[in-house]
Amino acid sequence: MTAEQNQDLWKRILAEIADRIPPDGYSTWFVPLKALQTDDTTLEITFPNETFQALFCDHYRDLLLQVIGQIAGKEIRIGFSVSGPGTNSSVPGACPAGAEPLPVIRASELKIPECRQSWLIEHLWSHQAVGIIGGSPKSGKTWLALEIAVSVASGSPCLNTFAIGSPGPVLLYAAEDPASALRDRIQTLAQVHGINFQNLDLHILTVDALRLDRPDHQDRLEATLQAYKPVLLILDPLVRVHAIDENIAGQVAALLGYLRSLQRKTGAAIALVHHVRKNTSAAAGAGNSLRGSG
Repeated sequence: MTAEQNQDLWKRILAEIADRIPPDGYSTWFVPLKALQTDDTTLEITFPNETFQALFCDHYRDLLLQVIGQIAGKEIRIGFSVSGPGTNSSVPGACPAGAEPLPVIRASELKIPECRQSWLIEHLWSHQAVGIIGGSPKSGKTWLALEIAVSVASGSPCLNTFAIGSPGPVLLYAAEDPASALRDRIQTLAQVHGINFQNLDLHILTVDALRLDRPDHQDRLEATLQAYKPVLLILDPLVRVHAIDENIAGQVAALLGYLRSLQRKTGAAIALVHHVRKNTSAAAGAGNSLRGSG
């Protein structure tokens, strides 16, 4: 099969997939893929990075292989890799490469925690947790998120009640507040806590847009966390950092999976400010009323 034939085949595969899934899912998970010919019978699909590959395989691998089987039959083999041909070359459709056993160690060989403190904020937020600050509109979610940020960054008790177990730098992305209003809020909280606003170890992401369903934005956020090494990352609100359909569980799971992976790589706890769904009854329960939880 020629390179031109391979590319034509790949276009037909993508067209079929585009007809089967929502546009946001297609643009997020399939547009970044590239297909390269490695020999006359193999089409190698490359991913932007390993995290993207792992999340894709969790949610869309079966769909991709099904469509390939329908369109190409047995005339072509598929390999998956990262960045370029041969990086993670594999048996047909494997994700990731080969059948190498998973790494296993004894429980006693697990890394001893550098800090045995289990709370970032005692009885409120656990150390290195990924969680949600949820509520209805105008219920004070952003104020609470900023109170948490100021408390962790300064080491002063949150809400004048909950001790800070692991104080340190905080990184905040506030997508809906003007910079001047955000400064006023944080400065007010610093005064309430009796701390010097100028010395507060709280840093603000100033990008106009942050899309955590895009590999390039994922890479830049990870690089930022590695540079500033915050103990807490706050994203406010969650709906402004992605373009996925929150009613599709697979897409939400992929985004949350990425955030957990980011937490493990950087060690930062992650707090997501999130809205409840509209027209939700009180009987639904707090967790079930959050958008994307159905």
